[in-house]
Amino acid sequence: MSDRPRPPRARRRSGSDRRANRNARTHCIAVLRLFLLLVLAIARPIRGYRQYESLNRRERRSHDAARQVIAYERDYGGGIYHAIRDLRTKGVRVSIRSVKGYFPKAVTYDWRGRLVASESDPYLRVMKILTTDGLRDVYVRGSRNASIVAGHEAAVRNARTPCSATRSPCMSGVHRTAIACSWDGTGACTHPRRIPM
Repeated sequence: MSDRPRPPRARRRSGSDRRANRNARTHCIAVLRLFLLLVLAIARPIRGYRQYESLNRRERRSHDAARQVIAYERDYGGGIYHAIRDLRTKGVRVSIRSVKGYFPKAVTYDWRGRLVASESDPYLRVMKILTTDGLRDVYVRGSRNASIVAGHEAAVRNARTPCSATRSPCMSGVHRTAIACSWDGTGACTHPRRIPM
């Protein structure tokens, strides 16, 4: 016989050990599934109006805040992180995770390595537009289409603005208008009827 010690004989597992091992595996899988669901549900790109309508109030608020970050960065520059920091001082609660999650194609890295907004993106926007029936939610896909609609909306609102609310010749106190003034596009106020003071 050799002098080497024999390895211990493998102990047979009892039924309770196998059940505990299976329960632990099932628990790990359930936790992993829950984590993946939470990560995917927090921020995902919104491409259609049905996806937007399925969001709850918290998700809509974070989606709108992420859209504000992209718009702020396009207007003022400085990078996404700078835009988030500035908007947080103004009361907009947003994180970089929601910006990257809801608008992944709207952010890119510039030559310095900063995270900046791209020139355009294909994502859905919900805009309040003045129609003949009042203010309505309009779903616009793409940032270029949204800027066209916003420009039209700004022109319509400027056309409806009374002179007393804007800086115009009417502010001089020489005359007041009986009804709201309209703008002819050249900066001059066209008055349908003037009433002397």
